Amino acid sequence: MTPSSELRHKCNAALDFAGRQLRHLIETYPDTFPMYTQAGKWMHGGEAWTNWCEGFLGGQLWLLYRHTRDPYWRAKAEHYSRLIEHRKTDRNVHDLGFLFWSTWKRWYDLTGDPQINRVVVEAGQTLSLRFKEQGQYLRSFVAEESLFIDIMMNVGIIFYAAQQTGDAEMWRKAMQHSLTTRRYLVRGDGSTAHEGLFNLKTGEFIRQSTHQGWRDDSSWARGLSWALYGFGTVYSFTVIHPNPKLGQKPFTQEKSLLQLLWSIWRLRPSSVSSGFTDTQLLFSEQSPQPSHTASLMNTRLAGSGKVPRLRRRRFSAAQVWS
Repeated sequence: MTPSSELRHKCNAALDFAGRQLRHLIETYPDTFPMYTQAGKWMHGGEAWTNWCEGFLGGQLWLLYRHTRDPYWRAKAEHYSRLIEHRKTDRNVHDLGFLFWSTWKRWYDLTGDPQINRVVVEAGQTLSLRFKEQGQYLRSFVAEESLFIDIMMNVGIIFYAAQQTGDAEMWRKAMQHSLTTRRYLVRGDGSTAHEGLFNLKTGEFIRQSTHQGWRDDSSWARGLSWALYGFGTVYSFTVIHPNPKLGQKPFTQEKSLLQLLWSIWRLRPSSVSSGFTDTQLLFSEQSPQPSHTASLMNTRLAGSGKVPRLRRRRFSAAQVWS
């Protein structure tokens, strides 16, 4: 067996195992959404925060349908997608990308049904309403003055909605949020902060903070991977699949893209805090790392191989950020 065929065999075995686990889950506990466990059990009365994980179950079901083409998985994927449709107008969360990109967007990609696409677009429009002109960012669910690195994983649905509707103002909000995040949450060493706080009256950036990881100046592993994936998504929308009607003036647009590429290039940390622990760990084969962090980073880096190069031109840091 060749290395590639052996890897494919392992991947298929993992997907088959996931299918057995998910079938047991949805048939034993129908219409429920696991989030986290307490004492090894996920059925509990603990806080649901913003119910940001509900799209992941439906997304897994869509992936299993793509893998098997079994009508059982499609029926379940459609059902669990419909269970969250009402969230498309949820103004209380910044996680609508997590909810609808994994579910309704996959459903639309499969069918091309414009009615399904309208749900995705409306979710993106709703998320764009969180934009704060003073500060130029999408506010987190925590407070008006709060910007989360997590939102980089959700901003893609705003770009998509803007493309689908030709809404240049919505496109501007998504782009400005991305640049604000890069400016204030991506550090010079390539690490990222979880949260940024702003003055609501002036829009002035105050300081970095965190609700995750070790401390305010550490780099939370999952947030770091979200930044890498999110900035790559923005680059994809603005370079690989651009909408000329929504573009900026050529030089301004090029500078914005350079800023995003700078972010992706700088996101190469030598250390992170692993998940939610209070210990700083070096990247090494011996260090336990969250599997979701590695999978997110590798997915985005694999996709980066398809990104065309910008035309060669020399820019100083001052020119890029002026």
